[in-house]
Formats: sequence, structure tokens, C-alpha cells
Amino acid sequence: MEGIVFVIVFVGAVLAMLVTLNQLSQRMDDANRQLRQISQHLGVHDAALEQIEEELKDLVEQGERIEAIKLYRAKTGAGLKEAYEHIEVLRQGDKDADLSNQSGT
Repeated sequence: MEGIVFVIVFVGAVLAMLVTLNQLSQRMDDANRQLRQISQHLGVHDAALEQIEEELKDLVEQGERIEAIKLYRAKTGAGLKEAYEHIEVLRQGDKDADLSNQSGT
């Protein structure tokens, strides 16, 4: 009987910790979103992005999209979805450039 009570208390404690971690994660996401908005307003975000844009393009050209996403997230604090979308825009831009080069020659 004591074992069942212990398991129930333990499971309850684990669930409470998971809920707390989820709440903290959401707060961090909100804080990162606010910081990105502030940095964009101040123009800092654009300057940081310009510094890594060529490196991101190189990674995309080499087929290293996951590494490009990791780099973008690390440098900008962006979420996974935003980073993925940015890298896809770069990848699409490379495809468009390749098509225009092929049709022009």
C-alpha cells in the first residue's frame, strides 16, 4: 500500500515539474520574442543578421540546412519555425538564382 502511495506522489511531483518547465519555456519564448522585437526596432537584429547571412547562404548551398538553422537560431534567438522559414527563403532564393542563371546562358 505504501508503495502505491509513493508512486502516486512521485508521479504527481513529476507532473508538477513538467507543468512548471512548460510554463518557464513559454515565458522564455515570450521574452525572446519581445527581445527580437526590441532589437528589430533598434536595428540591432538586422546588423547581427547581415553578419551571418553569407555564412547561412554558404551552408544552404552546401546542403547543410540543419546547420544553417542551428546557426540562425544561435545568433538571433529565433524559434525553430522562424529559423526554418528563413533558411527556406534563402534556399528558394538560391533555386531562383540557379534558374535565372540557366535560362540566361
